[in-house]
Amino acid sequence: MGALINGKFYSYASVEVRDDGGAVIEAKGVKYSYKLEEGMVMGRKGPRGRTAGRLTFEEGSLTVYEAEYRDLAQPGWLDRIRTITVTYSEGEGQPTFTDTLQGVRFLGDGGSGAEEGVDAIEHAIPFSQLGILVNGASPVDRS
Repeated sequence: MGALINGKFYSYASVEVRDDGGAVIEAKGVKYSYKLEEGMVMGRKGPRGRTAGRLTFEEGSLTVYEAEYRDLAQPGWLDRIRTITVTYSEGEGQPTFTDTLQGVRFLGDGGSGAEEGVDAIEHAIPFSQLGILVNGASPVDRS
């Protein structure tokens, strides 16, 4: 895809989050990341090569409002392993992209409570994950 000029770019309104491919989670935000850790093979005169490395995942978070938090926080919710899909779609000729977060386990409620003001109550729920498919494919080719 070439450069987009005066077109629509993906934004928060472009994102849809689903739990196990089913129900939409009305999320205020979702954050996740991965990186490849590689080893360098050194020789006497400097690097000779690198290892295949390993894909690692940082702790992610799903920010939801109180009602969505209560829907997720059912008995045993921290024991459940789930798949979260994050779809980016803007319409009008823009492609749709889906990231599939595999082996997601929520790690707590990220803090509960409320404070004076007009803002809605939020929960930033931390999670760990075991894998990711970016547009249906793994970021590493280890077949």
